[in-house]
Amino acid sequence: MHRAIYFVAFLCLISSGIVRSQPFWSVGPKLGYTFGDNGGFTGGFEVTYFPQNLNFVYGLTMDVNFWHEHTSIHLGIESWNWLGIDVGPGIDVGPTLFFSKEKTNFGLSIIAWGGLFLYPYYELGIPFNGELFHSVGCYLKFPIGLNLDGGG
Repeated sequence: MHRAIYFVAFLCLISSGIVRSQPFWSVGPKLGYTFGDNGGFTGGFEVTYFPQNLNFVYGLTMDVNFWHEHTSIHLGIESWNWLGIDVGPGIDVGPTLFFSKEKTNFGLSIIAWGGLFLYPYYELGIPFNGELFHSVGCYLKFPIGLNLDGGG
């Protein structure tokens, strides 16, 4: 068991170095649960593009979410490289459009996440002129175009 923990820790430590060295895409589905009066199981998918940047690890994201009575499209920027620390939780922040049968609201989503391939998350959806959404769940994301030897 200790070897597995050390191996995962090693992958986390080298992953940001590999990510910095080349651009690539990360895509996958998400499944979660939203709390509150309009709560229930939610699903969707996320696409992230990581441009090559040797100084700071970040990604440009697009999420499509299917909430209980809403659909949302989120565009954001995410990072997990805080103050030079290469491991740890990440955050995604950006504008979101919330669509329902009655109206469309502009808003903001803040998504805290962490993991490697399987990413648990907490999402706070803030539609302007609407109720807040609190969701928890998991992304299952796969890199596309990632050369694991670090070359471009």
